[in-house]
Amino acid sequence: MAAARDAGGRFAAKPREALSPAYRQRLERAEAQGKSRHEARGHGTTARRAWQTSDLVGNERYQNALEVLSRVRRGESLSRAAREVGIAADTVLRYAGSAFTRDGRGRWAAKPNDRLVRRMRWIDERGLTTVEPANAKEASKLSAYLMAVKEFLQTGDDRALRRFKRMRLRTRQKQSLPFVTDLDLLERLGNAGQLEFEDLYQH
Repeated sequence: MAAARDAGGRFAAKPREALSPAYRQRLERAEAQGKSRHEARGHGTTARRAWQTSDLVGNERYQNALEVLSRVRRGESLSRAAREVGIAADTVLRYAGSAFTRDGRGRWAAKPNDRLVRRMRWIDERGLTTVEPANAKEASKLSAYLMAVKEFLQTGDDRALRRFKRMRLRTRQKQSLPFVTDLDLLERLGNAGQLEFEDLYQH
């Protein structure tokens, strides 16, 4: 009997109850290990290399994959984080798989650092611009800085900003950029509406 196809002419997935008991058990065991259904069926997921992701900046799926990666680094499982963000786990691995590895139990875990491309907000003497941090740790440093700037502008409290006075940001372009920590300059830029941003990433 020919396999069923969907409206687009592609092969449609069978409902789980239509699968053989052995195949269902295989899917359930794999999913319990944090694998995507695509992987559980035995199909490989080819991840992009970090240097191949520059053309994906602004792509919604890529941004969602980065969000899932951040959640996994904070302790969530890949399957749960992907479900919360609304993206398939195998799609996350396709876009950001170079940042994942298997732990001792065979589950997907995030590597401590990665070199995936992130285009983020940056502050210079003229206001907001964009920059590409060298890696995930540099991106986290920049996120903390931007949050410190936001706190200062909203509350006048500059304590979180002080630690950035002697720090620099390393970029993918091999630059080493100083953080703007001059309070008068930040206040002027803020009052002029030059530091308004809804999120940290440039889409």
